[in-house]
Amino acid sequence: MKKLFFLLVITTVLICSSTFGQSQTQNKFYYAEAVMASTSDGIGCNIDFGKDYVIPVEKKDEIIKKIREFKNGVDIVNYLSDLGWEYVDKQVVFEVVPRINYQAVQSRYWIYTFRKLK
Repeated sequence: MKKLFFLLVITTVLICSSTFGQSQTQNKFYYAEAVMASTSDGIGCNIDFGKDYVIPVEKKDEIIKKIREFKNGVDIVNYLSDLGWEYVDKQVVFEVVPRINYQAVQSRYWIYTFRKLK
């Protein structure tokens, strides 16, 4: 009986310590999402840092202004990499919107995800 109890206690301690150890090693990141849209009006780019990323307003406005000038995703990735952001993922979304005259308008969106250590 003592061996069974001892084995149960040891197993519980090992499980709890491994779970606690894993939760302490996670890194915290800021995430940013850059969107490049290709519509009938042309190509446009924008970036969203979320509400938690705190930098001076002038610096954030400068980055947003620069991103809006780009016409392809490679420029976005290179620019943000130079600023210390790590490229994480890219998604492509297609949208077809029917119009009154039965001609559909197609839009494509490239969504780039970046992260940076806090």
